[in-house]
This record gives sequence, C-alpha cells and structure tokens, in this order.
Amino acid sequence: ASSLLLHPAKIIMAPTKGLPKKKSHYLSSKYKSTIAIILLLVACNIYGSSRLVSTYISEMYSENLPTTKDFKVLLYITTHMSAWHKWYLELCWPKALEKSSLLQHADVAVYLTPGKNTSQFEAKTILRDTFKDQNNLTIYVRDNQDKNEGAMAALSDAVQEGWWRGYDWVIRVNPDVIIRDDRYMLDVMHNDTNATAIIINCTASGGKKAHTDFFAIKLDVLPSDAFLKPESSNAEASFTSHIRKDILEKGGARYIAGAKPLWRWGCRAGGGRDYSKSDVIHHDPSTEAGQLELMSKMTCPIPF
Repeated sequence: ASSLLLHPAKIIMAPTKGLPKKKSHYLSSKYKSTIAIILLLVACNIYGSSRLVSTYISEMYSENLPTTKDFKVLLYITTHMSAWHKWYLELCWPKALEKSSLLQHADVAVYLTPGKNTSQFEAKTILRDTFKDQNNLTIYVRDNQDKNEGAMAALSDAVQEGWWRGYDWVIRVNPDVIIRDDRYMLDVMHNDTNATAIIINCTASGGKKAHTDFFAIKLDVLPSDAFLKPESSNAEASFTSHIRKDILEKGGARYIAGAKPLWRWGCRAGGGRDYSKSDVIHHDPSTEAGQLELMSKMTCPIPF
C-alpha cells in the first residue's frame, strides 16, 4: 500500500497494453486527475507533507518530463548574505524548491562571502533551513570582495578546488535569481545531446554577453583551466570570453526564452518583461529603498 501512495503519478501514467501510444496517453490523462488526487489526499493525511504532495502534482501535470536520474546536477549559489539575499532564501526559495524537480534532486554548494555586518552563524542557519531537504549541502566561506571580483572568484575557486568535480551539470545562481519553471532546462539536459550550456544573453542589442547570475553548463566541455584567469574586469565579459570557444562558437548554447532583459534593465534575467512568461527571473529594485519596501510586504514577487 505504501508503494502505491509513493508513486501515484507513475502508476496512473503507465500506458494501457494493446492501445496506440496516443490513445494510452489520452486515457491516462482522462483518469489521472480523479484517481491521483484521491491518492494524493490519502498520502497527505498519512505523511503530512505538502512538499511530497506538490512533487506528485508536478509529476502528474508534466507527463513524461525527464528527471535528473540520468545525470548529476550541482546547484551552485553565490552570496554575500545581504538582508536582500536572506529575504529571498526565506521567502522565495522554499516555493522554488517545491515547484522544481530539477532543484529538488540537485546537490547544493554555497559560495558564502559574508560582509562585515553579516553573522556567519546566522547565514549558515538560514542556508541549512532553506535546503534542509536536499541530499547534500556544502558551504564554502571566503572573504568578501566587490561584485565583479566576487563573481569571478566564485568560478575560479570552484575550478581550482575541484568543487564541481563528479557532476554532469552545474547551475549557478544568486539567491535573488529564481528558476520559476524548470521544464525547458530539464528537456535540454535530458534530450538535447548537442547542448552544452543553458544561458541568458544580457545584451539587449546585438552580440552575446552571457549572464553570470544564472547559467547552467555541462562540465565535460570545459577545459581544466576554465575561469582560472579573469579575461576582463567585468564578470559577464570574462565569463563570455571563457565559454566562447568551447560552447558559443560550437553552437552548444541554449537560451532561456523570455529572460533576455530589455535594454533599460541592464543584466537582469527577465528585466522589463512579463515574469509569468520567463523561466528564470532576477527581480531586484536596484535601490535600497525599493528593496526595503518589497521586503516589508513579506510576499515573494515571483509568479510561480
């Protein structure tokens, strides 16, 4: 009985023998809404886990969507743990993790560069609470640097220290960059054999300049010395230069639809666009007053 409760989506989606493929999908869709919801309600009563149930619902409504079972993913988060980043970790990340199979099954490594007014104990407590359900959480503490230097150091330290070793893909984000919908990323990782990166172009005009507050890279395409030496004082320019030969020029880059910022929004994923149509969102009012106003509302601005 417990195995039936733990895998309702898989049971319901099983094709019916003897029927054409399209017909079996129609039948599974027809019955899964009623049967699966009953099983989910029973599971919820028994296990009392909203995250468990939300995972089942995600599976139900993403028929045949690939999972991460065939590849190992590291979620690499870089933060100086400002009040803004703490707010995102506490308000937005629980929902992001709840909605994403990709994030739920990833290991997590955090590159923590706390400022002088940031308590390491508090920062680590927030991180451990936010990612308490992940299989693995590792926190690397380094000295605080300015924005561009810190962004580049996060990559060079990871490569030099071997933190990404053993993973197929690494996803790099800041706490205020949220993966709202992971379906495209999962599809690319699982089915597009020529894809070696999933990125956002943060140049509104022509040309290519890859966003560094979000990217996903297939690690076996990178040379061993990738990111070790900055190639520009600008983090995005340096990162783009490092991936140009092995990813961009070889056609391995895939781009998040609806995430390229409009020209007035700088290098912000989804900047100026309809957030409900962007898979990845970097929402930041850019001013301390704007951040304080949003934080006072205690509501995550991301439309999941």
